[in-house]
Order: sequence, then structure tokens, then C-alpha cells
Amino acid sequence: NLISSIDGPSSEFMKAAYTTFKAVFPQVYLFACHDPDNTDLLQSISLIALKSKIKPEFRNTDPILDTYLQHRVSPVIPKETLILTDNYAPVEYFVNFN
Repeated sequence: NLISSIDGPSSEFMKAAYTTFKAVFPQVYLFACHDPDNTDLLQSISLIALKSKIKPEFRNTDPILDTYLQHRVSPVIPKETLILTDNYAPVEYFVNFN
């Protein structure tokens, strides 16, 4: 879980986390936990990474869980987005402390 917006300045850490996971896992998905249509909203974003190459069907018979599964987002993530490493993980630079 990440606290991020989907787009804008508050999304840079989430995009770096996505890029980092995508470098290791064949499938990475993002789900907005509150409002997937409000891309500037600072909200909880769930990042799901899968080892399997089989594409999951994001559906559930429980209507509440199914609603969350429909909150999948696909922000534009630039190719030059930073990959985080153990050598240098500048989380503080991505968070707006103003």
C-alpha cells in the first residue's frame, strides 16, 4: 500500500515503486482504494505484483471486493522513471512535506 495520487507531483514515488517492481515481476497492477477517477487525489494505492505470467481476472462474487477490483488504474509511467535500489532509495524526495 502506498499513499499517493495517480497523477501529478504526489505520484512520483508510486511511479518509482511501480517501475521497481516491474523490473522484477512480469505483472504489476495498481488499484486506487478510494476514487480511481480523481487522479490528483492523495489516496491509498495498492500495488499488486505477480510472479505468474497468467493474466488474472479481477472479479469477485462479493460485491464489495468486486468494487475494489474495478478500481484498477493505469497511469502513464515515463520510461525514465527511477528504479529504487538498496544503494539509494530517496523516498523523502518523492514526498511533499509542505
